[in-house]
Amino acid sequence: MKIFASQVLLGQKLELIHNQIITIEQSKITAIVSGTSSDADIVIQGNKTLLPGLIDCHSHLALDARIFGHLDMMEDCEAKQTIRALVSLQDNLKAGITGMRSLGDRYYLDILLRNMIQEKTLEGPWLQVAGIGMKGLHGHGYVGKGFSGVEEFQRQSRENLFRGADWLKIFITPGAPPKNWQHSCFSFSRRG
Repeated sequence: MKIFASQVLLGQKLELIHNQIITIEQSKITAIVSGTSSDADIVIQGNKTLLPGLIDCHSHLALDARIFGHLDMMEDCEAKQTIRALVSLQDNLKAGITGMRSLGDRYYLDILLRNMIQEKTLEGPWLQVAGIGMKGLHGHGYVGKGFSGVEEFQRQSRENLFRGADWLKIFITPGAPPKNWQHSCFSFSRRG
């Protein structure tokens, strides 16, 4: 397939180049050369500029910061989180994001959606996924699930890898205890 664009951002410095034909074979760009609209299968109309796909390097598919109270929504049921994740994928794709790293989502949504995109049953950016994010019981991260001890982390790591995670996400920043935490003796220490 050949696409004509009157304006294209190219190269490391994203220089504006005019009247280019982009050749795509098997979902990959194989050539970008000067040409005319008569040489193309698809013509980008009007005063639009074609740019390289963007990559979102840190995302959580079901966490939509555009929604008021979005952090509280991480406790929503699987269906609501799935709908939010699908909307997020489509919105990102329309905004020019063609690749995303999802660094942990509940219910293995990121793995499911990545697989559906690879199977071409769902349109979306390519995804690299982490499965269930892991943290200490009182650690940072609304998306991560709390674990206690090495064995629990190992068990979840194995489960994530078994389900097809591309890497493991571990939240290591200490957090505050929940509001209903009653224990008064609790400390952190750092050794140099």
